[in-house]
Amino acid sequence: MYDFQSERLNFNFEELKPKESWDKRLRKLMEYFENDTQLGDILITGGDALMSQNKTLRNILEAVYKMAVRKRNANLHRAEGEKYAELQRVRLGSRLPVYLPMRINDELLDILREFKE
Repeated sequence: MYDFQSERLNFNFEELKPKESWDKRLRKLMEYFENDTQLGDILITGGDALMSQNKTLRNILEAVYKMAVRKRNANLHRAEGEKYAELQRVRLGSRLPVYLPMRINDELLDILREFKE
């Protein structure tokens, strides 16, 4: 924001810089989700999930899939009363098909099909 009284930007650019890379943050999130005993549903948003580039969306969905597989495999070695909730649903929060339908292209559909299977 601009401070008109002092005629300068009134925020610190250094504080706005990301503290870590997106890949590192994604790994931390997946580790957290994997160790969450009750997580059964993930909603991917961030403004609008489908505004992400296809490569980014593919990376996120692959990370979620791998995390869910690891969580399910870990449950095989847990006693019946100690099993973690397994991931049942992944949702994408998006209004994009309504206001930018051309974003739903063949490449995006392929990514979503791969994840579904």
